[in-house]
Amino acid sequence: MNKLWLLLLILIFISCNSVQKEREEFVNDELKSRINKKLELPFISDNLDSHKPHKHKIVSYINGDCPSCIEHLSLWEDFVDKINCKDSVLIIIYLYSSNYEYLDKNLKTLTNLGTLIIEDKERLFPKKNKLSDSEILNTFVTDKENKVQLMGNPVLSKQLGQLYLKLVNGEIANY
Repeated sequence: MNKLWLLLLILIFISCNSVQKEREEFVNDELKSRINKKLELPFISDNLDSHKPHKHKIVSYINGDCPSCIEHLSLWEDFVDKINCKDSVLIIIYLYSSNYEYLDKNLKTLTNLGTLIIEDKERLFPKKNKLSDSEILNTFVTDKENKVQLMGNPVLSKQLGQLYLKLVNGEIANY
């Protein structure tokens, strides 16, 4: 009986490691396929940067029907506070929800931060950019031409958040 339990534990361990490795490979493949590729920004005027030039854009797609995604909105405030030159960075959040009224209280914080929030009722942003459903992979830093420089959610990963801040604060060069 003990051997059976041991065998079962070994199989579970191997299975978990295999799933983790597949997930890491998927993330790496996604990142490689997007770096320096242009991100399409529906509902954004081509003249946006002519009025107020932005060296970088941080663009995120949030599914408002995902409870944990909504909870993570509050983490953006701390992240935005760490951006040194807010005039050179435009933060755009594409938001989909089946109930926008519910989100109003969560969006007030972001609106007060100068974040551009776009209600994407038709989910055009993820469709045009062929995004996955992963909250982790739906945030990007782009340059002036909307070419992806970094990818991943900076509020969910401290290391990635630091890398985002170094890039937008000019401490490291564009990739």
